[in-house]
Amino acid sequence: MDYTLFKVSEMVNPSRTPRPIRSAGAGFAGMGAVAPVFLDASGNPITSIESGQPYGFNVPGYSSVWLQLNKDGVQVYNAVLGVPMALHTAQDSEIGTWQAIAYDANTGQLIGSTSFQITAAGASTGTGGITGFLSTLTTTQKAIGAAAVLFLLTRKKSRK
Repeated sequence: MDYTLFKVSEMVNPSRTPRPIRSAGAGFAGMGAVAPVFLDASGNPITSIESGQPYGFNVPGYSSVWLQLNKDGVQVYNAVLGVPMALHTAQDSEIGTWQAIAYDANTGQLIGSTSFQITAAGASTGTGGITGFLSTLTTTQKAIGAAAVLFLLTRKKSRK
């Protein structure tokens, strides 16, 4: 009989357990989809970092998540983590491929996962110089820049 009362109570006054924000998938990124993300010291999403550099981790919309963390396929962490995570400096002992799988800490529902690479210092490919600058530009900014370069190259030089 208690079970019946519980069912009726839940229908009349549902529990206050928050429902997770549902992910719409990678095709709808930026449209409210929630995904775990590794961040550089400036708060920009990253997929790799060199040893000795600071990085963080966040799951937008959540204050804590149940996190499973794997390094090179071996589980190294499986517990609740408060997010956003404070910045952590990558160590040489952490070099490898990391996978973070986040679950809603209240319901256990999968939120999403992401991968992250920690490389040896100086082994990075294209994170600095002109390559690093170009990687921060949007597609529109790149198109405008290319159009400006073409315009300048096709312009006739005036002679004085």
